[in-house]
Amino acid sequence: MARRFLFLKLSNVSVLALFIGLSGCAAISQSYNGKRDRYYEIKSGDTLDSVGSRYGVPAAEIQAYNGIKNPRTLTVGQKIVIPAVGPLDREPAGASDKPSTSDANRAQLRMVSLAPVRGYLGQLEFPVEEARFTSRFGWRWSKFHEGMDLAAPEGTAVLAAHDGVVVLESDSWGRYGKVIVVKGEGLLTVYAHNSANKVEKGDRVRRGQHIAKVGATGDASAPHLHFETRILDENGRFAAVNPAVFYP
Repeated sequence: MARRFLFLKLSNVSVLALFIGLSGCAAISQSYNGKRDRYYEIKSGDTLDSVGSRYGVPAAEIQAYNGIKNPRTLTVGQKIVIPAVGPLDREPAGASDKPSTSDANRAQLRMVSLAPVRGYLGQLEFPVEEARFTSRFGWRWSKFHEGMDLAAPEGTAVLAAHDGVVVLESDSWGRYGKVIVVKGEGLLTVYAHNSANKVEKGDRVRRGQHIAKVGATGDASAPHLHFETRILDENGRFAAVNPAVFYP
């Protein structure tokens, strides 16, 4: 594979919330079709409200995303981008609260605008070269898998997906074993099950930097990286969004 592809205030207590309620990893495939930005050509009679209604995106989001100062100045033939929205994880719940049917599971998904992190779309470094997908973002059994699993030989380099600061580094974080969390501008990326971490909390890292090694620590049946992308939502929480939306 080519290189393309929390209620959190970053205090010691709030970092814990990042992993509360997360499901573990297993070698079972799960696919999820993430939404992408779309291009639209303005036609006679169009307004941002009518275009937004057609695509299920608020007119204000389209206006902000395209830098349109006055929505009344749209012209026929003008091309605009309809911003993608990404599926977020549901609020953490106890086992007894988990829905039991697939319809109920789907109903728990929330949507969030990707406009605040549009600078990362298509720009994230793929965290493991030559990796094999073993589990994708989405529901598995009655649990939600909040990232993607990338299988690779133990010791394979794990690369930082973007520039940022290490806000969590742990040698033993429950089911996730050795974990690193990197914070960018409105974005968190999570790297779990590592065999070794090569950075420490507080370190600044660069996109593509070797920050860990693939492993099977924690609750993992074989060497792989559990990779998450979390974005800041309207409630001030960093919540999981399908990593696939960030890659072409």
